Amino acid sequence: MAELILRQLAITVVRDWQRRFPDNLGADWLTASSLLPPDASVRVLVTDRVAVRTQRQNLVGVAPTLYAVE
Repeated sequence: MAELILRQLAITVVRDWQRRFPDNLGADWLTASSLLPPDASVRVLVTDRVAVRTQRQNLVGVAPTLYAVE
């Protein structure tokens, strides 16, 4: 029961976010999946030689795109 309530809340929040901040790439956030545990430390490649260490609350994949979520 709690999973269903949480899922419905998540869908409502995502749809509200999509309405307020349209994604120009046309990503379908309802297909988003968490790729790493929350607060995982990752390195983001900025150039061929420079990687920046970052720690975001969640790294999600939507189709072929990665999003770091605060």
